[in-house]
Amino acid sequence: MSVPDAIAWAIALDHVRPYVFMVETPKSRGTGVMLQLPSGDGHIGVATALHVVEEAITSSLPIRLTHCASGSRADVAPNQRHCAMNSKADLAMLIVHPGDQTLPRDALLRADGAMVLREGASLGWCGFPSVAPPGRLCFFKGCVSAILSEEASYLVDGVVINGVSGGPAFALEPEGRARLVGIVTAYKPNVSVGVPLPGLGVVRAINSYGALFDLMQKADADASKVELAVAQYEQTGLD
Repeated sequence: MSVPDAIAWAIALDHVRPYVFMVETPKSRGTGVMLQLPSGDGHIGVATALHVVEEAITSSLPIRLTHCASGSRADVAPNQRHCAMNSKADLAMLIVHPGDQTLPRDALLRADGAMVLREGASLGWCGFPSVAPPGRLCFFKGCVSAILSEEASYLVDGVVINGVSGGPAFALEPEGRARLVGIVTAYKPNVSVGVPLPGLGVVRAINSYGALFDLMQKADADASKVELAVAQYEQTGLD
């Protein structure tokens, strides 16, 4: 017997929750998701939107990571992290030590390619919106309105507000499993009539972050200063 849609999405959110962090800086709040599992020295890879952490990185400010599932916190000093970024695409990939936190040991199921969804496909995402109590993870659901293959992005019809930037966007798999397909990076309101009206969210395909991670593995490349051409995203994966 098939699982009702609402229950299936709730199960999918539970699958994603252990990988989600609230990302806070002295002047901003957003969301991040663990893409790289803990290494031998305890470091992990966290994907987020660049605008969430850019000022903290450029001004050498601390970044606080609060693990959604456990509530444990880690204040990451500038000398305790490395960041690869792409300002044009609003991407940031952090390598950090999150402290003594209970984290998953299995990777979150991810999309195999760049653009795996078609227009009309259902999409869920989560994050920590500014209108909710701090630390309260919120779930959102919408559909793919358009595919921007030249930008390795989806336009989505759904709620994207402050604090949700950097949150994971995922498709629903059989039996309520979640497949990570992208990261929420922006919201584009409709301003064609002079006042902001409901618009569309932007979800960057997950393999875009693979390009940043690959750069971070090269000792001769300062990834924080490299602007990777968007056309290269589809050629690069996380695995």
